[in-house]
Amino acid sequence: EALGALNGIKALTEGFGPLLFGFLMALFEDSPQPGAPYLVASFLSLWAFLHCFELPAEPDAVLSLTKHISKRRGIEEANGLMTADDYSDTGSDDCK
Repeated sequence: EALGALNGIKALTEGFGPLLFGFLMALFEDSPQPGAPYLVASFLSLWAFLHCFELPAEPDAVLSLTKHISKRRGIEEANGLMTADDYSDTGSDDCK
């Protein structure tokens, strides 16, 4: 679910970002400060960088849950495989 949300946000920024900054470039093209869109972009980047330190540290519970999910996924994938007992039930001695 989180991956889908991130992909949705990425798609929105890829669509609206060029529109917004293209508009800003056209707006400030003949002004005394033609680099204003770059100044806006640098302030947004600085804001994002400073706010990344406010994110909580990744707890050990998340890591152990990830390991549990990946182990369970492996077990579920292995359920469709035949075991040695399955081969012996066929009555053929070729598989032993």
